[in-house]
Amino acid sequence: MKKSIGILAIGIMALASTQALAEDASKVSAIGVLGYYMPAEKSVDDLYGGGIAFGGGVNYAYSPQISIIGVVDYWKGSKEVVGSPTVKTDYSLRIMPVTCSVIYNIPVQKSAFAPYIGGGIGYYSAESKAGSKSASKGAVGFQVLGGCNYSVSPNILITCVTRYSIATVDFESGKDTKIGGLTIGGGVVYSF
Repeated sequence: MKKSIGILAIGIMALASTQALAEDASKVSAIGVLGYYMPAEKSVDDLYGGGIAFGGGVNYAYSPQISIIGVVDYWKGSKEVVGSPTVKTDYSLRIMPVTCSVIYNIPVQKSAFAPYIGGGIGYYSAESKAGSKSASKGAVGFQVLGGCNYSVSPNILITCVTRYSIATVDFESGKDTKIGGLTIGGGVVYSF
């Protein structure tokens, strides 16, 4: 039920964004981000550690202060665990969140820097592999974020962002795994 409500909410936001994009393409930006993901759950961090995450998205500015941003991110961690000289097991975890957030651009007078804060909802897809066994799960999650844009030209911004996400999946019956965490990154925003 939670999954259905989350997917429905994301679908409604995506549909609303699509209508808005069709009405005024001048308020649309494309975003590419590269960052470092740090898992919130100790067992995930102990096994895989953090790692490079990347993503891209679309931003629509409803007003100078309010934007809606849709983003798809990707992170994968893997590790080979040696149990004995003859037993080795390859573990991997892939996380791919599809998120939609509302952003508040904090007004700053006569500055190339533009700080922002925001939060939103997303669908977090995860796949876990341990040797020949694999499991794919998904969950609705939430995120809060903050950052700063720096204008290098009328159409190009450099962005720095910090995001904390909360999402939990159940790979094994009754054992929840927190796949959210902290991501710190930077990227480029191009306004059309």
